[in-house]
Amino acid sequence: MKAKTATVSSALIAACLLVSGVALAGKNPATYTCAELIEVDVDYVPQVIYWLDGYNWAGDPMLVEDVEWVPVETDTILIECKKDPSQKAADVVKKHSKSKK
Repeated sequence: MKAKTATVSSALIAACLLVSGVALAGKNPATYTCAELIEVDVDYVPQVIYWLDGYNWAGDPMLVEDVEWVPVETDTILIECKKDPSQKAADVVKKHSKSKK
């Protein structure tokens, strides 16, 4: 099950990197800050947020291949990030994710 979870998470992250066109190569979602998210072109914010949501799910033993990904409210996340740009973006995404259990 762990291998399946890692494969799904890796695939999701890779897809977001390819689709977004944002230079996320070399970025670590664990240390990616709200300040960095705020600087992303607004057209690519949803892809970056899904990348962070995928990071939050990585390693979750409940994640299976057929998990239904639910849209994340990008505006809400950006508003909260602007209040405190130093916070970790993945934490804000996790707080507002509708994909959580």
